[in-house]
Amino acid sequence: LTVAIVSANPVDVCNAHFASYAKRDANTRYLSLDHVPRQHATKWHHAIKFGIPSASRATNLDHQIPQRLQNTISYYIDLDYLRWSYVDLNKVLEKYPYGYNDPAAPLLIIRGDWLLNQISDPRKSDTLYRLLYGGDKIPQTDKDFLAFWGVSDDNGQQTGQRYGWIEGASQVNKQGGRLLERFNARGLSLWRTKDAKVVTTATDPAEQLNKDFKHDGRELIAQVMKTSPKTGLRGASQAYLLADGTGKVVNEAPVDLVEDFGRTFGQAAIVTHASCISCHTEGMKPPTVNSLRAMLEGGVELTAYSKGQQEVIEEFYLSDVGTQIKRDNENYAAFVKATNGLTPEANAANYKAVLDLYRAPLKREDAARELGCGEQELTLALGYASANKIIVGNRLAALAHGLPIPRDQWEEDYLKAKEIVNVYRGKAVLK
Repeated sequence: LTVAIVSANPVDVCNAHFASYAKRDANTRYLSLDHVPRQHATKWHHAIKFGIPSASRATNLDHQIPQRLQNTISYYIDLDYLRWSYVDLNKVLEKYPYGYNDPAAPLLIIRGDWLLNQISDPRKSDTLYRLLYGGDKIPQTDKDFLAFWGVSDDNGQQTGQRYGWIEGASQVNKQGGRLLERFNARGLSLWRTKDAKVVTTATDPAEQLNKDFKHDGRELIAQVMKTSPKTGLRGASQAYLLADGTGKVVNEAPVDLVEDFGRTFGQAAIVTHASCISCHTEGMKPPTVNSLRAMLEGGVELTAYSKGQQEVIEEFYLSDVGTQIKRDNENYAAFVKATNGLTPEANAANYKAVLDLYRAPLKREDAARELGCGEQELTLALGYASANKIIVGNRLAALAHGLPIPRDQWEEDYLKAKEIVNVYRGKAVLK
């Protein structure tokens, strides 16, 4: 899919759409990508259509996928259909760097690239958790996560079918071994891994069969049902969570435990959501070596204190996890294809690529495009401000000389730069 761009004022188009559509639903909001480089428009189109439904717990996919407005690459979404609270979104927008958000007159148009970046990195904000779970149900522990997705009851007791696998050749665990557990979550899968930094008798799942062995970190992945009444599609998105060995939620995993070999955000540490999407290219990672089965096939005898206990151990550790993972990956592939037409592998690469694009330092031409002016006008505006003793700041001043500005700094300076351009145009007085 190539996104064709026809010149139109996206603000006018969004306002006109809201004037008519809002008569039915005032919870409509708009995600703008009209400021992104045209050569990257298709990449962003795919990412936004996948990323927004992935941050929704709602089932009906037909109403979750952002819909593009004619002659723009702006999209409209419905908060009710996404099950995003108006209050929660306003909380997210308190830190919006590209405009002023007044709760009495909230922003209608939000930059889609900024929102996707916030959703993808919980170190920056709780945007993902707030929108996906609701502000009053943000998981603090993996027990909260299990309970939210229906894997445990109100007392924290696990319900439904559970079986697992001792992974002997993990692609992320530094020791090459981890415990993988599968729970039945309302008819879908919820997977949890447990990893230890050092393998000893106390921390080796193969030595602590059917026990909660000592470990240092956990990763949880819940499949979230998505259906399309229009097409009959059944698929599933994936919700991710990281926790330490006690079950407390963390946003970044320690690199001496597990590693992101794809270097999402240019780092080895795994970060919830973005690293998980780019790593889980197929959905769930296919199993490699079942350590316990390999031991048994090598001649080790499995003994237990009772026949009943031995049956429990065999059913848990020797079940066919690969078949279930294949089914789960088919669910995930169906969801991805329904949102943007890509394969999961292509989608993962595309998602990582757009986040890299957003986070890259801005050249002068990039800054000018995002401000809605030309390079020459931006250079002259910054020079005019400096000549009139308006404090510009070193990074903005360097931008006038052709040096790039880091994205985080640009987010801090954007509104100042916007006002400086308006002062130069004679349309405002800088405060």
